[in-house]
Amino acid sequence: MKTKQKALLFGAGAALAAAITFGSVVWGGVVTVAGTDPHYAPVQWMLETTMRSSVRHHAADVEVPTGIDLQDPELAERAFGHYSVACTPCHGAPGVDAAPWLVLNPPAEPLVETADQWNDAELYWIVKHGIKMTGMPALGPTHGEDDLWAIAAFVRQLPDMSADEYAAMAQRHAGHGHDHGSMAVPAAGEEVVEDDAPRDVIGACDTPSESPSETAIEPPAVAPSTEAPVRPRRGARRRPAPSRPTLAAPEPTDAAAPPVAEPAPAHAHRHHHGAAHH
Repeated sequence: MKTKQKALLFGAGAALAAAITFGSVVWGGVVTVAGTDPHYAPVQWMLETTMRSSVRHHAADVEVPTGIDLQDPELAERAFGHYSVACTPCHGAPGVDAAPWLVLNPPAEPLVETADQWNDAELYWIVKHGIKMTGMPALGPTHGEDDLWAIAAFVRQLPDMSADEYAAMAQRHAGHGHDHGSMAVPAAGEEVVEDDAPRDVIGACDTPSESPSETAIEPPAVAPSTEAPVRPRRGARRRPAPSRPTLAAPEPTDAAAPPVAEPAPAHAHRHHHGAAHH
């Protein structure tokens, strides 16, 4: 009987301690969420293992489409514009370090060294769906299937890509930028047709149909006063208006009037951003 009571007391104490710990973490805010504070080693191991197991489980049903080869250099080069702009700051590239100002916790993996840890389906799944709470975005909502496989191919080939090869690829794509539409690279000898159609600029102001000088500015309308005029009280004395002294007309004189000084030129009073002129 005593053993059973001890077990019940121990269980109740453990449940109370767990409830206090849970409340302190969730509502008490005792655990910091600062990105500059790394996880404890056991917590980091648990999160890392859980993430890899989840990716492996959900990517098991992904099949590489017929005709897609993630070792194809031309397929990978289609994704250079995206990777160089959106991925290099976090993951780096051959001969290019990750941006030092971009501090992530957990840190983004250097894909030049770690891409071989994932198979083709897993790379595609990560590119498409992203990873929660890591800063890895999901590209599936904004990119087509062909583009997603091209990005996965680029990542697949990073460990075998030299710094010179990456630099040469950057030279070929200089000035092209990144477009969330087609990332296709024209084949050799294919004519590139430039599209001169105007692009919509986010935040651009609408151009007025008339210039400010041609637009008439009307003064604001003044509403008529609704207050009744103030009338003097009945029986109040009215004070006579004060008399004003009459000014005598000046007597004529033969003396010549003094010359009137000409006004100073307008530019003499303007402000100069250099030395002040007096």
